[in-house]
Amino acid sequence: MPLPDYLKIQGRRRALPPRRPSASLLTPPWTLSQLEDVKVSRPVSGDGLFYNKATNLWYNRPLPVDGFLANGMGIALVESQGLVWTDLGQIGVSVKIWSIAYLGNGIVLVGVGGPAGGRIYRSINYGATWTDLGQLGTETAIRSLAYLGNGIVVAGTGAGGKIFRSADYGATWADLGGLGTASSVEELAYLGNGIVVAGTSGGYPVPSFDRLFRSTDYGSTWTILGYSLSQLEEIVYLGQGIVLAASGAQGELHRSVDYGATWALEYMLEAEKADTRVMSLCYLGSGIVIAGTNLPDPFGYGYFFRSNGYGVAASWERIYTTAGMSFLSLVHLGGGVVLAGADYYIYPAWQPARLLRSTDFGSTWTNLGQLGAEDHILSLAYLGNGIVLAGTGDGGKIFRSALVSGV
Repeated sequence: MPLPDYLKIQGRRRALPPRRPSASLLTPPWTLSQLEDVKVSRPVSGDGLFYNKATNLWYNRPLPVDGFLANGMGIALVESQGLVWTDLGQIGVSVKIWSIAYLGNGIVLVGVGGPAGGRIYRSINYGATWTDLGQLGTETAIRSLAYLGNGIVVAGTGAGGKIFRSADYGATWADLGGLGTASSVEELAYLGNGIVVAGTSGGYPVPSFDRLFRSTDYGSTWTILGYSLSQLEEIVYLGQGIVLAASGAQGELHRSVDYGATWALEYMLEAEKADTRVMSLCYLGSGIVIAGTNLPDPFGYGYFFRSNGYGVAASWERIYTTAGMSFLSLVHLGGGVVLAGADYYIYPAWQPARLLRSTDFGSTWTNLGQLGAEDHILSLAYLGNGIVLAGTGDGGKIFRSALVSGV
């Protein structure tokens, strides 16, 4: 779509003219002609202007801190993010890259599991090259990572169900021991102000297989919560103290509104089905959440569900489905651009994993094809500045996407 001169991109940023919006133009979306009279102030709202090809309109949406905007005004190049990928090869002898955490300033950690045990790899150049920091104790897998700010990182492990903590951006680690009798710390979510929620699996008698733990001192100490789940898969923080956890075989969504202190079953996405699990959750800002489900059987369909109301029961709708796909990972790149990693089955065998992309907050999706010949895309992370990382299973590879010029 042609742009007027003042909107053309130079490098990665271009300021919009400082015009004052009329009263009729204070609410998005806007057409390109209306955009001339719209100003979005980043210092006040933290929003940026994004063009959406599907709707041919401009929207203001919350921005990651990634340097796309100049002088508090501007547009972001969201339309080209996640399109072109580079295979960076296998990370050591790892088998599965379970988790990726971005620590800012180009520092990235990945947690892996494989024949050489649960290891941490670290990049200081936005994922371009990696250093093996070694195995954490005798653990077999690093299932989860969360960055808490100020150089503090916590890692949850498999086999031992332990928490490890680093205070120097992942360079060294302290073993804080196991969370109860859990066999694995599957998920970690940072809620701000030193509060962390951990979801564990195994180690507890039926029917309380999986439990939630909570820390209020940046992961130093942990308390078990009086709430149990079955088959915990994902935890995501939505802001304002609201947290969602996905578990169970009927798409069960559990919700907390007090920073993870108390929980209640909010909704079941597939109450009528016996084996539909939520494998991925992603928060897009402004109350919008996307959930991706598994493939119940080889001839079934994976689904995307979306909530426009911070995950409350009445706000969920089924928005997309496709045959043979199980959606294992999700990441939001800003401006409604979302990537999804999907396992893919075509009778009579599993195929290499597929990467899907949406530019309209999950309403429609484009299949971008394979990342090499990898079987699983287990983890996705956005580092800002148009850089995305994908971690795979079985092959244990890192793929990297950087910004392509143009809108």
